[in-house]
Amino acid sequence: MKKRGMHYFYPAYFDKNKSRREGRRVNLKQAIEKPSIEKLIFAAHKLNLESKVEDKAYSRDPWQRGRLAVSIKDKKSITLKKLAKILKTSTKK
Repeated sequence: MKKRGMHYFYPAYFDKNKSRREGRRVNLKQAIEKPSIEKLIFAAHKLNLESKVEDKAYSRDPWQRGRLAVSIKDKKSITLKKLAKILKTSTKK
């Protein structure tokens, strides 16, 4: 059950190999190959976001478990873009 004051992010939101219909929420320039919940945790930590991992599956990708719950500081779309930027820069290495 969703709690108030939290935004939820699934790795599929950032997957370069998925279409928008399949659940990607960022544009292809911001998306990465093989995003994982561990990478999302790292990005949230870099942004100093209070977060926790929940054992939930995304309805468009039910075989991959894990979602990141982040306390609200900005709009979800802004937080999504910030997370994508951190993920993109951390995977360029």
